[in-house]
Amino acid sequence: MSKHTEGPWDVHETSIGLEIHPLSDEDGVETIADVNHESTSHITLGQARANAHLIAAAPDLLAACKAALPMILNHRCSYHGPQVCDRCEIVAQVRGAIRKAGEGA
Repeated sequence: MSKHTEGPWDVHETSIGLEIHPLSDEDGVETIADVNHESTSHITLGQARANAHLIAAAPDLLAACKAALPMILNHRCSYHGPQVCDRCEIVAQVRGAIRKAGEGA
């Protein structure tokens, strides 16, 4: 699997929708994704903007999950006693998000 385009990413509105670009792309020619609300009648412009901003936040969210995982694993859970809180739902969610991004965990 290839590695994703490095973040951070930003959202740009166009005449037909929204585009996500890396901030390093000063010319606006490297498009990560297009979010077009006009081609689907059930998505409003507001939802399209929210979707585009969520996509643009993906590199930051992935980095936050990767940074948080070791701290979460070292946390002593009051429900499970002194052992590492490996069974807590938050650990599964963070690992799942990292895995879904193709980064393993």
